[in-house]
Amino acid sequence: MSASPFDPVAPALATAVRDATGLRFTELPLTRDRVWRALERRSRTRRRPGSP
Repeated sequence: MSASPFDPVAPALATAVRDATGLRFTELPLTRDRVWRALERRSRTRRRPGSP
């Protein structure tokens, strides 16, 4: 039995993170720091002008 050249774990994980956060990641490795930074960037861009 030969190993498959396709590993479905990474795409499945990226899809799960996208479903949970609404953010699409196209680069691997998908680390918690990369997800955290993307969430922080999104939260900064969604703040209203004049908000602290």
